[in-house]
Amino acid sequence: GTVAVGFAVSQVGEYTVTVVAAADRAAGLAPLMNLRLNQQRLGETVYVARTGWDAYGRTVRLAPGEHRLELEYINDGERPLPG
Repeated sequence: GTVAVGFAVSQVGEYTVTVVAAADRAAGLAPLMNLRLNQQRLGETVYVARTGWDAYGRTVRLAPGEHRLELEYINDGERPLPG
């Protein structure tokens, strides 16, 4: 699944984008997520190993204006269905 949020910055500069996530394993697999900013992937795939909340951050350079952050769980839905 994917979730997205829009936001704006007023000045050009270095910003840290932080996602707080926790693992809910499906069939023994920890979640894998990709972060995208303005449709550009931010770094490598993130392995969400902890079952407790943890912060995953990336530093980016942003221009003033509107931006869109997307978080995509790339192995979402791999949980076996009951029955």
